[in-house]
Amino acid sequence: MAKLFGPIPGRRIIGALRLEGLDFYLWKGIQVVRAWPQKPKQPNNPVQQAWKAEFKAASEAYTQLDPETRATLRAEAAKRGYSGRALFLQRWLLNAKGCGRLTE
Repeated sequence: MAKLFGPIPGRRIIGALRLEGLDFYLWKGIQVVRAWPQKPKQPNNPVQQAWKAEFKAASEAYTQLDPETRATLRAEAAKRGYSGRALFLQRWLLNAKGCGRLTE
């Protein structure tokens, strides 16, 4: 969010900028502008595709864990402020990178 100094642009300009992902509004009496999150493009390069495939494999592996293992992960993750799933994914992806399945 950025403060605007001067008047907010006219509706025609705002309409054009909204297409570019900018939103103008008043917040606590201050004129501000923010950028809307943009949907990322589909991964086209081999590195992005490899990470996407590994993330998918990790997500599927987590869903197949037995309840006892999930409970252990949740307990350990709670000490760090994570969810069990986030801790599992982090370890999976770090292991994949360390084993050379992923680059960058």
